[in-house]
Amino acid sequence: MVLILSDWFSYKQATKEIRIPTKGTLKISFKLRKWVLKSDITKIRKLIMDGANPNFISQQVPDSKSTNEHYNALGIACMSKKPFDTIKAIIDVSATKKIKMDFVPKDRRILNDDNQTKESVLHTACIKISSPAKLCQVIELLGEQDGVDFNYTAWHNMSPIAFLLHEDAFIADPREPLKKLLEHGCNPNTKCYVESEAEPNSEYDDEEDEGFVCPDNTYKYPSALKPETFERSIGYIFPELNNCTPPKWRKKAQVEEGVQTLLADFRKKFTIKKNENERITKRILVEIRKSRISRKL
Repeated sequence: MVLILSDWFSYKQATKEIRIPTKGTLKISFKLRKWVLKSDITKIRKLIMDGANPNFISQQVPDSKSTNEHYNALGIACMSKKPFDTIKAIIDVSATKKIKMDFVPKDRRILNDDNQTKESVLHTACIKISSPAKLCQVIELLGEQDGVDFNYTAWHNMSPIAFLLHEDAFIADPREPLKKLLEHGCNPNTKCYVESEAEPNSEYDDEEDEGFVCPDNTYKYPSALKPETFERSIGYIFPELNNCTPPKWRKKAQVEEGVQTLLADFRKKFTIKKNENERITKRILVEIRKSRISRKL
């Protein structure tokens, strides 16, 4: 079979986007994931130097059942015993090999699948790491890397803050990690997108993920409060409200108060900064108009 030049370039582009590994790379990349989960830094360095691809994604987590999500080595590292050391080792040795790490999803199998959460490495860290100190270390480390976007939003427009404060998050006291995210510019005003298609009195009407029957009445938007007049329930809500069951951080009044105070304080700062930027933009536009008028004259 003869492969014409245009087909060859199309094939190369497709394999680049989908990241199809060779048999040898596939085997060694699966080995890498195993030692990443165990935080074996020596083996991690050796395997990447020997050709393992840290950007290789799979739904299989070592020593566990397969998941719905596709994780690369950095995502697996967030579930490891020593997440900071493991992530740092992957980043350092990948830099030596001139491998550009995928801190946000790039693969079409993730981006084109509506069932994927499309979470970044930062999102995974925020929901999987239970220790506040370890998570703070990871946030600081990721904040130093090119390609890490603190305002990248995942499934349902969920920011890293939304993952951190979610009911499925492992962490019980997210105050310090939340402060780190906010200091790195993560916008606390980014609202999550919520949609429910269940009709009133249907067999799904009592499911707890349906906005209009949520136990704490979180989803207070028109179609949720009056489901009888809507076939679909859609709303945008703040990240700390995106829960149908109380998250761990709400179990202690002191922790909850700290979270709410941080969000309130930084929302004021973001609003002030936004207003200042708008004023500067208006001033620049006025000056541009003036200069154009003077040129005509």
